Amino acid sequence: MFTSRGCPFQCSFCDRPHLGKNFRARSPENVVAELEACVKLGINNFLFYDDTFTVDKERVIAICREIGRRELKISWDIRTRVDTVNEKIIAALAQAGCRGIHYGVEAGTEKILMVLNKGITFEQIKKAFALTKKYRIPILAYFMIGNPGETREEIRETFRLMKKLKPDYVHLTIFTPFPGTKLYSRGLKEGIIKSNYWQEFAANPKAGFQPPHWPENFTLEELKELLVEGYKNFYFSPENIIKNISKIRTPQELINKARIGLKLFRMK
Repeated sequence: MFTSRGCPFQCSFCDRPHLGKNFRARSPENVVAELEACVKLGINNFLFYDDTFTVDKERVIAICREIGRRELKISWDIRTRVDTVNEKIIAALAQAGCRGIHYGVEAGTEKILMVLNKGITFEQIKKAFALTKKYRIPILAYFMIGNPGETREEIRETFRLMKKLKPDYVHLTIFTPFPGTKLYSRGLKEGIIKSNYWQEFAANPKAGFQPPHWPENFTLEELKELLVEGYKNFYFSPENIIKNISKIRTPQELINKARIGLKLFRMK
């Protein structure tokens, strides 16, 4: 579900500049009415795919309150930023059935966070993660590698932060310079991006087109190898393995986790 459009923040890598910086939101009553209609159809699990769900804190509280008033037994995830949550918000989310918060952390060094214009601090990251864990809401953390100016050691610093923060899940990707972003314009201006390939693709779409990486310090193959290293470094740590095993409640969960683990092990 989308309950809002637009994001007031200025990340230089964001792939959705076309949605604008003005935050436009549906009313809490409108949002929960749609949830209730879905529940009547037998749908009980939701992902709110807003760019930043918790921009308007009072609206979030009102949505949670309305879910409770209508006694909806649902499970839902949100995507947001570490600097837009507080204990009141997280407590309300937990009480209303929120079972997952997706935080964009992106990088493990201040240098790269500044390049990305993320506008967050490591103190804010730690605080948001601690509060979310306090209310037992699982965390999915987003990270990127191959960012402009990033070195191999800085990428491994991101891997170390992933393990230190201990989210329940990580989503690790290779940085892609998207059209309309500040970093794409910078790449063209500095000659790091050799041609305006997005414009060329739009004018003449061809099968097999793959979004390009930032070629300053790494080949795509090198980044793919680091991506696998990062995933294995996180998910195959003894602490993470023990934590996942301790959460298994049914034979089917054991089978599912074993399949995922085998798939990760085979990554190359």
